[in-house]
Amino acid sequence: MQHLRAVLLALHVFAVTAMALPSAGSGLDRAAWSNPTVQEEFAAWSGRLASVGIPMDPARLQDVAYGFAVGWHRVQSAAIAPFGPYYRLCGTAQSWRMFVAPHRHPALLHVDIDRGDGWEPLYVARSSTATWRRRQLDQDRMRSAIFRYGWKAWQGRGGSYEQLGVWLAKQAAHDFPDAIRLRTRFFVYRTLPPDAIRAGRAPEGEWEAERLHRLAAFR
Repeated sequence: MQHLRAVLLALHVFAVTAMALPSAGSGLDRAAWSNPTVQEEFAAWSGRLASVGIPMDPARLQDVAYGFAVGWHRVQSAAIAPFGPYYRLCGTAQSWRMFVAPHRHPALLHVDIDRGDGWEPLYVARSSTATWRRRQLDQDRMRSAIFRYGWKAWQGRGGSYEQLGVWLAKQAAHDFPDAIRLRTRFFVYRTLPPDAIRAGRAPEGEWEAERLHRLAAFR
């Protein structure tokens, strides 16, 4: 019985670990690799390899990494496939994989309304003041979706970002009867080093993926 218990425990540890290991997944879409965070990682690793005598420019490194990622994805998919029923039965599926690198160019969602005299913030991700619909927008699953919408490669995929804007417009039309328009957009910036944060420096960035919705259509 002890041997059987040890085997079952080992299988469980293997199944959960194999599922949790970093997976290429959507990363196999090379359009997503244009993100500045990804490009910085390739540049950094190209420099590290050069420092140990392995010269490889970032473009070549991307080709090598892509080939490895395709192979790894096939091996991992084959390894976890037999455990599919186990994951479903015991609820041990791992939707959040291990992070492979810090995200140095985050995109913060901003939602604003116009009542006729200019824009005012309703919701800003991680804000302590602009907290409209925070209960829904800060929910873990929603944060995961919004994170993806902040990447250009995801913004037009399946219209999900546009669907989020329509849903927000419907809620705003109900919550703010005098509002005319709703705007969604992302502020994309480079994270600051610790000394700049301690000095109170504000991050600099750019606005992307702006969408406007006239609220009269939702009343």
